[in-house]
Amino acid sequence: MSILHARNLLPRAAQPRNRVFRQANQWLTSKTLSDESWDLVISYDPFSAPLVARLRYKKLVYDCVDAYEYQPQYASLESSQMVKEAELEVAHMADVRIATSQTLARRRGIDWKQPVALLEGAHEMSATSISGRRNEGRRALYIGAFDSYKIDAAALIEWLSSDSDRRLVMAGRQLAGADETLRDLLRHDRVAVREPVSGDQIKHLCEEADFGIVALQRTPYNLYSFPLKTWDYMMNGVPVLASNAPALHGISGVFNIRDEYLAAAAVDPQELVAVAASHHVDERLRRLQELL
Repeated sequence: MSILHARNLLPRAAQPRNRVFRQANQWLTSKTLSDESWDLVISYDPFSAPLVARLRYKKLVYDCVDAYEYQPQYASLESSQMVKEAELEVAHMADVRIATSQTLARRRGIDWKQPVALLEGAHEMSATSISGRRNEGRRALYIGAFDSYKIDAAALIEWLSSDSDRRLVMAGRQLAGADETLRDLLRHDRVAVREPVSGDQIKHLCEEADFGIVALQRTPYNLYSFPLKTWDYMMNGVPVLASNAPALHGISGVFNIRDEYLAAAAVDPQELVAVAASHHVDERLRRLQELL
């Protein structure tokens, strides 16, 4: 199946609708997007309706991956409502509508199908390469953007402060929204800041980690978030420490960052791989095709 992924149309400018039409028109001039061989488009973007309407693909899947209306740039009532209306438009055009978490699915006033999780994010690896590398659980890894509205920097500082042997690697890009607490974390003497990573680089970082970190601020936006990196960590045999992430509740291998890290250290890495494997890209696409 030939698949086109539509994403990153979410506008940042003061006039979002104008910008998204410009971007959609730019995309439509591409030979790749004009190629009739595409038979499925998967949209992750609430502003993609102008694009998918003109492309007229045989099948459209709308994958709701975020509570976009709660992002800081859409804080006003008018902007938040605009995002909701745009999402409803593209969702009702879709043959299948899915969401990344039960909490997000319940939030939406749309007839969602049973969530099939995200359609990308995990990486295959040999299970034999993850055995015998656990220590006392003092090395943590965070992969993602450095932004105060996403990262619970206070929880990470607390985690580091409770044991002088703990270390944290943070791989990603610092965004404009870094408050003083986040800046203190990034300057911490036991925090190593790395460039953004993907693919095999994630695998190599996980080999040196005892835990993957999903540290979310307690905000309306993060209440519905399901970070992709959850599956990346687990596919590489690394348990996950999480804070304020209701969308992750009930997943074997995910633990509360404040009080369950010792239990996480005892988890069999092979069990984590088995849990995450059902959410690997190939398996998710197979389940999606069944819905179509």
